[in-house]
Amino acid sequence: MRLILGLTQGEYPLYANFKQKVILKAQKDLETTTNIKFSFDEEKQGKKIDAIVKKVGQPLEGLGMDV
Repeated sequence: MRLILGLTQGEYPLYANFKQKVILKAQKDLETTTNIKFSFDEEKQGKKIDAIVKKVGQPLEGLGMDV
């Protein structure tokens, strides 16, 4: 994911920093400026985050459904 985002090897060396400064900020920015929302699940291998599973979608109210 870091490679896709164009981050260097030394940027955000701790996952907690990467999550706070990149993932959660992007999530908040998208929700406030567009109607696109995403969520993510962290798959752990012991204490280490091994994978991030993301889910992208539009809110249900955009589809004419009551929430």
